[in-house]
Amino acid sequence: MGIEPVAPRIAGLSSDYIAKQIHLFQQGDRQNPTMTPMAMTVQGDAIGQVADYFAAQSVPAPTIVTRGSQLAFDTV
Repeated sequence: MGIEPVAPRIAGLSSDYIAKQIHLFQQGDRQNPTMTPMAMTVQGDAIGQVADYFAAQSVPAPTIVTRGSQLAFDTV
């Protein structure tokens, strides 16, 4: 169990992974009421550009509150 974030964190994930997920949303193989419409707006070379942008972003360190929640809710 854990506390789910409001939006997925994709910063720092591989460009190939992000591009594949965009394609999966576009093909209907992945579904999400928020992400599917967003994925549908990205076409052609823009998919790689978006994927490269997010892959290049640094991953923020978890806050003490976030880490405390993980410890409290993810352990038995």
